[in-house]
Amino acid sequence: LICRTMGYVGCYKQFNHDDWGIQGNYTSLIRSLTCSEGASSMADCSFFTGSSYLYGCGNETDLFLQCTSCPENTYYNKNSWNTCTDCPGNTTSKRNSQFCECPAQHYWHFASAECLKC
Repeated sequence: LICRTMGYVGCYKQFNHDDWGIQGNYTSLIRSLTCSEGASSMADCSFFTGSSYLYGCGNETDLFLQCTSCPENTYYNKNSWNTCTDCPGNTTSKRNSQFCECPAQHYWHFASAECLKC
């Protein structure tokens, strides 16, 4: 949800704790983020912002996201380790698409990741 809110197609990996060492140079902006299942925007979530709500939080509570952005003519493939996969054959896609656009009289079959005839 957070990656999509920032314009990415999805989240590839997430890390927590004090794994990177650089987070001591930055201020955490959100605390206690809770989203309901099926949330489609940050408006569907509750969280605290501002330094007054962040007192007592060390870097061990940090969360880092590695967001995915797929170029044109690829699709976000959740079945293949959340990677961008080339569209097959004569199909195309727009940037950050979750499927490839099929020719006339065909549809995208998500399970097999291919265009099938109607």
